[in-house]
Amino acid sequence: MNRENQGAIAWAVAMLLRQARRNRHWTQAEVAERTGGVVSKAALANYETGHRSLRLDVFCAIAKALEEDPGVILAAAERAAGYGSGEEAGPITVDVEALRASGDPRLAPVRRWFAMRLRASGSRVPARTITLDFGAVSALAELMGVSPADARRILAEAEHGADGRVLAGTASSRRTVAS
Repeated sequence: MNRENQGAIAWAVAMLLRQARRNRHWTQAEVAERTGGVVSKAALANYETGHRSLRLDVFCAIAKALEEDPGVILAAAERAAGYGSGEEAGPITVDVEALRASGDPRLAPVRRWFAMRLRASGSRVPARTITLDFGAVSALAELMGVSPADARRILAEAEHGADGRVLAGTASSRRTVAS
């Protein structure tokens, strides 16, 4: 496993812990208190954003405080980083034109995000497809108010035209967007 893979798994763990906390509508202070003093609110904030690396004992304390199984979190993080198989594995490539043409209201914040990212890149020719890593999918999921797995499913649905056919992009117009 190289450094990039380790970083992707660490980022996925951080996002999954944050998502678990938010799903329970708990504050960082509440989770810190539930760790019995192992983690402070400030440290938890740094763990959730990836600004601080998690030791195994701290990870387990946070997972327990969140009433989550550490093994399940690690397995989901591995899948998200491209290990294993399943719907959540690896990056996802989306057809920007199909997404922009979609009338799905859940995709409104995603369309705005793509417009901002493409404008910021200064590209004269817009990319037809964009590959999103786990961090980008997680960020979009947050904007959409859904889980990363649901965001992947919704983005994949946007790839299909009204007649159900998959819209294909060209390799020459592909861009990779990382979080």
